[in-house]
Amino acid sequence: MNIRLANSNDIEKINAIINDLNNVKKFCKFESDILNKEMYIM
Repeated sequence: MNIRLANSNDIEKINAIINDLNNVKKFCKFESDILNKEMYIM
């Protein structure tokens, strides 16, 4: 895994990731997944 400082060339990719995450979030029930011990994070 490579970590680096973001720059202006990354803005389009970052926005796409954020939009994808927002779409996924609408279909997930995070709280119940956590309470049921069904969610992992990295």
